[in-house]
Amino acid sequence: MGETSFDINNKRINVNLGPIGTNLSVMAHEFRHGYGYLNGELLGAKGTDPLYDIMDEVVVVNAGHLFLDKKTAAGVANGRFNLDWFKSTAKSKGDCAALVGRKEQLTTNTSAADFIKYNPSSKISFVVGFKNNSNMTLMQAIDFLNK
Repeated sequence: MGETSFDINNKRINVNLGPIGTNLSVMAHEFRHGYGYLNGELLGAKGTDPLYDIMDEVVVVNAGHLFLDKKTAAGVANGRFNLDWFKSTAKSKGDCAALVGRKEQLTTNTSAADFIKYNPSSKISFVVGFKNNSNMTLMQAIDFLNK
């Protein structure tokens, strides 16, 4: 359907609503992704991005569902479309394939140890391997590597 991404070179958020760009559900979904980039809660929104975040998808699906029929909107209000629902409906193919099996939210504040469970990185593993670094967040490990 749509796609939202952050263009790091131009420092801008790109929102593509796809061929059904007038669909309010798709607009709400993609604009909520954009808001996630703006307020720093989201760093990846594509299936191949190591920081593609399962909780962000739960939030944006709910935003989009508010603009569907009354029964679906009531389901949002009642908490029907939660993390467990998303996990049970996530497909092993397509954009959400990278989220299947994830249990933790992946952001820069995520424990680096949790991050490397899903995205093996010899550099981050090396940094976290030191006794004093065992509780580092992902951002702290990245900052350490960039010194």
